[in-house]
Amino acid sequence: MNRVVLLAVALVVSAIAVDASTIYMWLDHSCEAPARRVIMKASGSVGCFEFWLNRYQTTLQTVISAAIGIMGLYFVLSQLKALGEQNDVARAALQAETAAKSAIRRITIAKAINSIDRFIQAAMIFHENANSLRKSGKCLHSEDDLRGAMERALADMVEIYPALETDEVEANWNEIESLFRDVASYLGLRANGHSSEDIAQAIENSPATDLDAMKRAVAVITRAGVLRQKLVRLRGRAG
Repeated sequence: MNRVVLLAVALVVSAIAVDASTIYMWLDHSCEAPARRVIMKASGSVGCFEFWLNRYQTTLQTVISAAIGIMGLYFVLSQLKALGEQNDVARAALQAETAAKSAIRRITIAKAINSIDRFIQAAMIFHENANSLRKSGKCLHSEDDLRGAMERALADMVEIYPALETDEVEANWNEIESLFRDVASYLGLRANGHSSEDIAQAIENSPATDLDAMKRAVAVITRAGVLRQKLVRLRGRAG
């Protein structure tokens, strides 16, 4: 665009240079009139061109200033247009980056929700065993089965932490995890034939009874469900 303007200015200057002699000859011819010579002498002008220049100097300055102003305005508008195009590119890049981050965030939260679902299923297994022990004194699953359920649940926790946005939510999850570990350890030992009293003496913060273990399992399931709902809402806002 700037090249076009410079070319136009060059053409105008060339045209003025070509017609300059013609204009001068016309001005000089107009000064041959006797009345015009009297006026020129009275005004103190040396020549015809100086007479016309003095007479229309203000008008000529106005025209030149207007032309310079128009050219300056054009260049300013060109710069503003270029700046606007740069802003559009930057805005598009920012929107693309934001969309990519939102997509990654949604995927992270979706993985966490799936992991919490599996974690809750594992906690329900421990709840069933605690309830069975409370009623009949027998576990529904072997120690190996309970250990496998605990290991799978702990593996799923790796997918949950990246989705936790605040320290408060993370602290809440840490409490849930701690409760789950206590219940899982207690029930694993109970399945191996150890009594509640022996376990309570050997392990700090362990459930004192089968009923206590069942209540803690219920707390794990309930609090994990609440956290799951929070993540569902976060996934909706991330979209």
